[in-house]
Amino acid sequence: PGLAEKRPSVLYGDRVFIRIKSDDRAEYEGYVHRVLLEEVHLLFHTSLHARAGALHVSHVRFTVSRVTLRRCHQAVGLACPRLLPSLFPTRVPAAGNAVDDADVHDMQVRQYFDVDLNQRQRQAVSFIAGGKHNQTPYLLFGPPGTGKTRTVVESINQVLEKPGM
Repeated sequence: PGLAEKRPSVLYGDRVFIRIKSDDRAEYEGYVHRVLLEEVHLLFHTSLHARAGALHVSHVRFTVSRVTLRRCHQAVGLACPRLLPSLFPTRVPAAGNAVDDADVHDMQVRQYFDVDLNQRQRQAVSFIAGGKHNQTPYLLFGPPGTGKTRTVVESINQVLEKPGM
């Protein structure tokens, strides 16, 4: 799973299945015991280790451990009573609270730390730094390489520059 770095992305606890050339029908289950920069240490049952001679592996199959995902779901479940009202407000803002171009001018940032931000990034920074719509979270989305991280960093810098912060 996950060949983004041109190697299997494995974590401690992931399951691994191997087949040995001398007995290609049998599949042995093990676990990722340790992950180093260029090595992955696997742990198998002692019966596999007890086999005489060097093991010549013919097939390796990694599976993703669901433990990490389960922990993430558990964390969200614990936080939901406090997070849900912020993330998914049940109250729709009145029409008078809608954002228009005039609002953007009221929230203009005097000087940007990152002068290479495009117009949409600057607009997002202005909304966030202005804090005018602080009752709901801001969501930045877009494909990789579109400047989301730069926009967040600029927003943080602007908020920290505000008086009283």
